[in-house]
Formats: sequence, structure tokens, C-alpha cells
Amino acid sequence: MASVIRITPEQVRSAAVKIGKKTSETTNFLNSIQREIDSLKSIWEGKAAEAYVEQFMALRKELETKLNQCLSDLERSLTSVANALEQADKDVAAKLRSGS
Repeated sequence: MASVIRITPEQVRSAAVKIGKKTSETTNFLNSIQREIDSLKSIWEGKAAEAYVEQFMALRKELETKLNQCLSDLERSLTSVANALEQADKDVAAKLRSGS
């Protein structure tokens, strides 16, 4: 039995936009972690504390870059899917109109 497509290009595009907006949530999440680490400064001092903060800052930049790139890739992929669905629908309609 053939698969039935029950999603519209508009629904796919809407999902793409929502995923694209998640980058701000990524930043908010990492800022929250940053605040937790900053709060440790009042009770944890010394070289180990400094090294921990440095490690987090390096990881944060890498994590933020990778997460944002992944989200961007997902958004772009869904947009491509929406475009392909739309084009396929137009192609079928054109064939039906031409009688082939």
C-alpha cells in the first residue's frame, strides 16, 4: 500500500520557522548555566575554580556554535522538504491538466 502524505508545505514551513527560533532558547539556556557557574565564584576560589570557568567558556562557545548550526541545518532541510512537496504537487497538477 502506498504512503499517504498528510502534511502541507505550509505546515512544514511553520515547523522550520519554529526550529529556527530555537536559537534564542539555546542562548537563554546557556546564559542560565553561565549564571549558575558565576554564582560559584562567591564560594569557590583558586586555580581549579579559574580552570573550571575557562573550560566552561570554551565549551559554551563550541556548544552554542554547534547547536545553532544544527538548528539552522534542520530549518533549511525542512524548508527544502516544503519546497519539494509544493513542486511535486504542481508537477502532478500540470500532468493532469495536460492529460498525460
